[in-house]
Amino acid sequence: MECWHHIEITASGRPILRENEKDIFIDYSVGLYDGKHRVPDKQNGRVFLTSQRVIYVDDQQPIECSVFLELDNIKSIDFSSSFLKRSARIIIFLNESSTIVNTDNKNSKNKEKDIVSSWNCPICAHVNETKGKITENSSNDLVCSNCGIPAEFSTITDSLAFKTVKQESNANECPSCTFINHPSLTNCELCGTRLIHSQMNQTRSKQRHHHQSRTTASKNEYVQLSFRKSDGSLFGQSLEAMLDKLRKRDVFNKDVVSVNGVAVNENEIKKFQESFDSNHNIEVIKDKFNSIGISGLERSRENQLANNDILFNSALSDMNKLISLAHNIERLYKGSNSDTTTSINKQQPSLIIDRDKFLNKDLFLDEISRDIYEYAIAESRDNETNNIMITLVDLYAMYNKAMRIGTGFISPKEMREACERFEKLGLHELKLMKINSRILCICSQNSLNYVAAQIVNIVTQEPGSDILRVNQRLTSSNDGKSNWTTGVLTEILQYSVNEGSLVTDEQLTGIYYYKNKYW
Repeated sequence: MECWHHIEITASGRPILRENEKDIFIDYSVGLYDGKHRVPDKQNGRVFLTSQRVIYVDDQQPIECSVFLELDNIKSIDFSSSFLKRSARIIIFLNESSTIVNTDNKNSKNKEKDIVSSWNCPICAHVNETKGKITENSSNDLVCSNCGIPAEFSTITDSLAFKTVKQESNANECPSCTFINHPSLTNCELCGTRLIHSQMNQTRSKQRHHHQSRTTASKNEYVQLSFRKSDGSLFGQSLEAMLDKLRKRDVFNKDVVSVNGVAVNENEIKKFQESFDSNHNIEVIKDKFNSIGISGLERSRENQLANNDILFNSALSDMNKLISLAHNIERLYKGSNSDTTTSINKQQPSLIIDRDKFLNKDLFLDEISRDIYEYAIAESRDNETNNIMITLVDLYAMYNKAMRIGTGFISPKEMREACERFEKLGLHELKLMKINSRILCICSQNSLNYVAAQIVNIVTQEPGSDILRVNQRLTSSNDGKSNWTTGVLTEILQYSVNEGSLVTDEQLTGIYYYKNKYW
């Protein structure tokens, strides 16, 4: 399992993607094999194929047992179909560590010894350092870095000293954006590009392990993905297409179709262009028949509407990013909520939940449930008490408007079914609850009792308060931020009346609430 690395998981059990990383395909009920042997605690989970990695998220222990494999470490893949009790498998062959030879010699060459000469300026006594060994013949360019006056070799002989400095090639520089990353990182912190320095370190560690025990070196030559409920063919095709794209990424003149009128690798270029669209996603195979006539016009109109939808979604996403950046700048300017601003700036790219990526409706609802869970928690980030209560109708409108533009709205029935799966998926911070047997709300575990206690305290301090006054007091106690809608407050007030904590005085001007002091 040396090729697999631990990955960070969100509270809902979804992987955190890198910058510029996009998800392509998702499959469920997958187990991992190291060679021919099962990997303990990694036999039932989801596997994500992204533009950079193969990610395994365990269903039982997502935080501890979730790992990923870099696509750059994959040499080739093979598919084994199911037979009797044997499930379908994808065999992933890893890159051999013997492809880079003499890494120890290269490592020793990188640690070159340089001589640094130090001398004191006779004018200002500043200690200067110069690379190389200073001799009488090479002392013509000695200039003090402090006062700028040239020095002669005869005046610095008494203070001249030499020292040897070892320089190691620890600079983990990104080949794309030239950002210098930490030596332990495998991908660039800014753009997500695979780092060459980390690849060399991995191959050196593999080669040292190979020299220590050659008998166990063959165990990690390949890994397997076992698909328990699907045939794994779609995932295998997507992975093969993604690897093919990565191989052709650095090919010279990859977009050249002809040279002097002669076609150059026309079949491969056509296959590559048909494999991916502009968003690097796998295109759906288009029907070549019925491309003319009324059906052709209808199909072109549908394609135009889909392209407009994608363009509109991209424009709204850019606008949301701009508004979010403006809010962050305003918070920084006011000097408040610094912790909240830091957490917002560290948000990672989110998964795009498209119906076409899932094999059936149940898998789609599971992923939608996790997305709704994350969205509801993110909306309550400014709430210091970490209590949230929102009606299902309001959450439905907010979620579709904020998250589903461009990927298709979900229906109210799908929203309710997704929220009912919180407990099944192990998402225990939020739950679906019916208040007064008539309104559905998404709330935290103790939010109902917390808000009810606050309302009772307000009514005790100000007898005869109506719902507007209660809302104003709750808003003032939360630094001007109201986390409770009028519909939720109405139901909580009625809940307190039913429990006997409050009594009402119904008049023509409205309903006024008092503390129940008699029973």
